[in-house]
Amino acid sequence: MKMLSFLKNLGLLFLYWLGFQIAVSLLQFPLLAPTIATLPELSATASFILVSLGTLAAVALTWLMWRKIHQGGLIEIEETPLTKSLWIPFVIYLVFIVVQMIFPTVSPNQENVQKMMTSWLGLSFFATVIVAPILEELFFRGLLAKLFFSKLSGHSSLVYLLTSGFLFSMAHTSATLYQFLIYLMMGVIFGLFYLTKKDIRYAIAMHAINNLLAFLLLLL
Repeated sequence: MKMLSFLKNLGLLFLYWLGFQIAVSLLQFPLLAPTIATLPELSATASFILVSLGTLAAVALTWLMWRKIHQGGLIEIEETPLTKSLWIPFVIYLVFIVVQMIFPTVSPNQENVQKMMTSWLGLSFFATVIVAPILEELFFRGLLAKLFFSKLSGHSSLVYLLTSGFLFSMAHTSATLYQFLIYLMMGVIFGLFYLTKKDIRYAIAMHAINNLLAFLLLLL
């Protein structure tokens, strides 16, 4: 019975992931198409239609994931030494930023964002700073916890954080092990914000702040 439930939830997670990919692809295609020489130039009308469809898909997916996460009540999250105070993940995040400043690197994911910024700055901001944090946190933090963890405490919280961080890093293209570890740690930090406040909106807000900082730095 447990195996059937696990497989069912795994299939459900995969369907949400497909929806996630469709929404993001529709939003990003008009941004990346001008940077690919083999693709024909999109008309303004075609770009508008794709962006509109992508936005509708993102809104629908947000609603579906939010509804699923809150269906039957939120999962039980127990306090651990790492989740006693909001200052703990915040300080870890600051250390994380300092490390990246000392050892900077540009991942393929960041290169794609830079390409998108050259073609349509406003839409790039919308996709990177607003859409991505909402969809990614609902999926990698909220949905993962809801589908596979009936309770988060001690050992299970650690497993959840590492699993969430690993999947988050896998979803972001990394050219080196260092870049992979950066995204993994980022996922763990966002997960800590979620566990500390027991509210996915804190993880979304922190993710949005992180992406905003990265976006502004790429503008410089």
